[in-house]
Amino acid sequence: MKSGCIYPVNDNSTGSGACNYAKVITKGVSGILDEIEQYLEATPKKATNTGKMEFYRACQIALKAVVKYANRYADLAEATAAEEKAPKVRAELLEIAAVCRRVPEFPARPLRAAQQAFWFTPLALEIYPAAFVPSP
Repeated sequence: MKSGCIYPVNDNSTGSGACNYAKVITKGVSGILDEIEQYLEATPKKATNTGKMEFYRACQIALKAVVKYANRYADLAEATAAEEKAPKVRAELLEIAAVCRRVPEFPARPLRAAQQAFWFTPLALEIYPAAFVPSP
């Protein structure tokens, strides 16, 4: 599967690896989830493929968690905006919330959303204890 993340299987604890940012920006997590579903459906259901199917399911769980993580940022921006008295700052916080609701779940549009999707990608991967993607 072309997951978008490439790292040496036995060496990911060293922090080496590369992530396909363009895929997250252009397809969004929802597009990647669609790909994973297609791979899962195409995988013959037999004992020798159990590990592969478990991997695909784990990818689904992790990617859905990334979307929830981004939505938590949106929730916080909305809550902060609700308490903000300055109209300009309130508007900026609401724009941040809208962007975080869009990306990384969906393809990034416009540039500001692409920048946010680009940032969420290593941020989400760094949460994992043996993170392998250096910050941009």
